[in-house]
Amino acid sequence: MELKKYNNENETNEFLQKLPIILSLVMTIIIGIISYASRSDMNQTYIRMAASLIVFYIIGMFIKNVLKGIEEEINEKKRQQEDNANKKENESGKTENKIEYNSKIDYKVGEFNEEFTPLKVSEVIKTSINDDKKK
Repeated sequence: MELKKYNNENETNEFLQKLPIILSLVMTIIIGIISYASRSDMNQTYIRMAASLIVFYIIGMFIKNVLKGIEEEINEKKRQQEDNANKKENESGKTENKIEYNSKIDYKVGEFNEEFTPLKVSEVIKTSINDDKKK
């Protein structure tokens, strides 16, 4: 049996997509119940319910767009804060790297400092062979 993991963003987006229809249906049911309780004419009740479906659907669309705009602004601010934090980390990392790479190694080919002499492999092999023969 698989358990599904739900993301809060997914649930929020799903709710925002369904908001206009949920709002219009709930309000239409409430208007229908109130009209029925007040014993108004059935044709008048149907007209009120149809009008409420349209009006509250439009209101739901407006609310959905406002909430999506707010959500996008919040996400944009979070991204900006993360970018600023990453830039600060990168800047501090660059200064540390500059300090670490300030070494005194000469990388020129063919020129050797007094401190370093290249190891000749042939000499090492000859001495190791001679040592083996002596034993």
